[in-house]
Amino acid sequence: MVVAFVSGPAGKLAGRYGFRRILMAGFGVFALGLIWYITRVGLTPEYLKIWLPGTLIVGLGIGLTFPVLSAAAVSSLEPARYAVGSAVNQTARQVGGALGIAILVVILGTPSTTTEALRNFKHLWFFVASMAVLAGVICTGLSRAKIAHSELPSAQGDFDKAHGFEAMLDGEMVDEPFAFLKPHDEKPE
Repeated sequence: MVVAFVSGPAGKLAGRYGFRRILMAGFGVFALGLIWYITRVGLTPEYLKIWLPGTLIVGLGIGLTFPVLSAAAVSSLEPARYAVGSAVNQTARQVGGALGIAILVVILGTPSTTTEALRNFKHLWFFVASMAVLAGVICTGLSRAKIAHSELPSAQGDFDKAHGFEAMLDGEMVDEPFAFLKPHDEKPE
């Protein structure tokens, strides 16, 4: 719920103050939430006193980072390339998430006692907090300058070269299968 509540305002703040500041703050808050877990969580379940505050802090950090990071990834693209840029960003996020989960499973291991499980979770939280701090440091390198769309290569030229592609999309048949893949100056044989 915190992520949903924070995401919209975080985007507006990023538009006003820049991606770098919001991302650095978000990764910092996320790391603080994980440090809260490391220092406060014990073997006694205390949801209201321990878990809820930590969850709210972590949620705030995630709300400040994930949507803003996605927006930053495509911010310098021309509109014709938003879909591809967004797809590449989401693919990288999915691959990174899968690798991250694999690493966390290795860190967690297979503890045989509750004390060992708590120790392993603290190692896990420390690793994730360290990665959040590293991501924040990397964000310091984000440039405030936007690339002018006129400086980017145009995707329109690529679409113009696709012979017969529009006809295929409109449901019309072409003389040769895959003729839309040939350069525009060649005619289907």
